[in-house]
Amino acid sequence: VLPAPEGFHNRSFKIARELLEADVIINLPKFKTHAMMVMTLAVKNMFGSFAGRQKAQWHLQSGRSQDHFARMLVELAYTVRPAISVLDAVIGMEGNGPNSGTPRTLGFLAASRDMVSLDRVACAIAGVAPDSVPVFKAARNLGLAVDLEGIGLAGDPIEPLKITGLKPAALIHVEGPAYFRPFAGLLRRLLTAWPAVDASRCKGCGLCREACPAAAITQPAP
Repeated sequence: VLPAPEGFHNRSFKIARELLEADVIINLPKFKTHAMMVMTLAVKNMFGSFAGRQKAQWHLQSGRSQDHFARMLVELAYTVRPAISVLDAVIGMEGNGPNSGTPRTLGFLAASRDMVSLDRVACAIAGVAPDSVPVFKAARNLGLAVDLEGIGLAGDPIEPLKITGLKPAALIHVEGPAYFRPFAGLLRRLLTAWPAVDASRCKGCGLCREACPAAAITQPAP
């Protein structure tokens, strides 16, 4: 279990043991469009820090909120915090990524110690509107640099690298394809941990309800 920085909604993440034992972590994302998150780049690639069934559990725990899932992705990425991220965009993917898209030659590599900055520059090169990418909204809410003007660049200028006509993925729901969603509620109840009130210790002050970022706590009437 890896504790999260102060101020994050998630207090800790249970990640793969290999990451906890590593001397250094290098993030190697591939440039792809994504049917749930619009793009999968440096931040989204860190979702691979989870092992086993945890990925499915996190999808279910996010419920129907794309923003909630994006916030979790950013908090996870900046909890694990790799030493550097190197994006392979020599040949990327467009269309129905991350699995059913088509190759698209982009012709560049990019690297940064900051994952959101790397993702933002990659989207600028690919002509992807930042407002369409949920991860950037979540990053801005956490105080991370999202505006291109505030990101320092080194190496080749991005203008000659820019492409047009990148085909986006056909967006699907955070809970998955339409045929799966009728079962999502049942699976969420089975796989999600829920808080329980210890009646012998509860004073009924409501502080836990006010502090819960997911608004998952209700206070019964006296």
